[in-house]
Amino acid sequence: MSTKSRNLIAALAFLGALASVTLAQDASYQTKVYVKQGGDELVVASGGAITVESGGAISGLDSGELGFLNGVTAGVCTASKAAVVDANKDFGDFRNLDAVNIDAGASGTAGSVDVFPATALKGKLAITKANNTNDDATTLTVDAHGQATTVHIPDGGAAASYVAQSTAALTLAEVDVLDGVTPSVPAANKALVLGDSVDIAGPLTFSDAPIFEVAPHTSSGVGTGGGAGVTVTELGDGIVHKTYFSIAALSISVTDSAGVNGGQGSQKIYDFPAGAIQVLGASYNLSTLAGAGGIADGAALIGALGTTAAAADNSTLTTTEADFIASTTGTLVGGAGDLKKYGSLVAAAFDGTTTAVDLYLNLAVPDADISASDTVEINSTIEVYWVNLGDF
Repeated sequence: MSTKSRNLIAALAFLGALASVTLAQDASYQTKVYVKQGGDELVVASGGAITVESGGAISGLDSGELGFLNGVTAGVCTASKAAVVDANKDFGDFRNLDAVNIDAGASGTAGSVDVFPATALKGKLAITKANNTNDDATTLTVDAHGQATTVHIPDGGAAASYVAQSTAALTLAEVDVLDGVTPSVPAANKALVLGDSVDIAGPLTFSDAPIFEVAPHTSSGVGTGGGAGVTVTELGDGIVHKTYFSIAALSISVTDSAGVNGGQGSQKIYDFPAGAIQVLGASYNLSTLAGAGGIADGAALIGALGTTAAAADNSTLTTTEADFIASTTGTLVGGAGDLKKYGSLVAAAFDGTTTAVDLYLNLAVPDADISASDTVEINSTIEVYWVNLGDF
């Protein structure tokens, strides 16, 4: 037997004797850290502990590394301690966290990112995602910038507001043309936005003559008209006017004078604005239909456009009864017919400076063609071109 073997046996015998002495001195002593029978497991019983002193290690973990676990509370972020989630897989609160990729939520589980301001109880920014139609991604991409840039989202003043989108990149200059715009009010270097009435309240300066695909409408310096069966549309630039009358099922009563003067009927269709009215021309293209009363089915129906209503003693419509469009006759067939006529420039302006000029559609029927009062239905259009020379 070698010297080393003899020394080892002697040391083991000494340790055994020492243990017997210790146990004999303290019969209540129980080992709380021991090697399980078989020698392949270290057991720490209740009340026991393993202390790794400085310089010591357990399977490559030194005392400093093991200290990261000491005193950890699951779900709570503690300085210089390991991060351990709680039973709900929750954890809070990191101060700064760097990551290459972050997923908030998972497919079928909604996620959100909350960003708080520096002042307590002043709200937060919540970034959330609604369902897509398909299982695809919505990507926010920040393009390359040539400088440090802060992007602001202003208060929209509403519970829900939306960010404008475009198929092309919008520059600051392009978007700035909307900043400070007042609807219907033109402003230099700003977009022109129509008001509630689809109008523009201020003057516009054109560097070239504007081209209109349709005649522009106007509400400047116009008269009043319309009513049952008559719709008025005002066209022009506020200086030269085209007043367009759309006539639909307008019924004009024709009264039989019970004498040689036949029957007459009138309908006022327009009041011009106050002023001297210069008529540039007028026309009408009317379809007519006599009622089932006293007008003969083959009657001669006379029409005119004038500044006064048809008088009961005039079956031909003359003077002021026909000073816009002179009288014209259309022969009815089966009670139906038409009246078509135009009137050229009226040489003298109509004086509406004291009393505004009226416009009447006048009808007459000769005595031979009317036996009792009746009605005539009018359809189609009337057009009048005019200028107001001024009111004084």
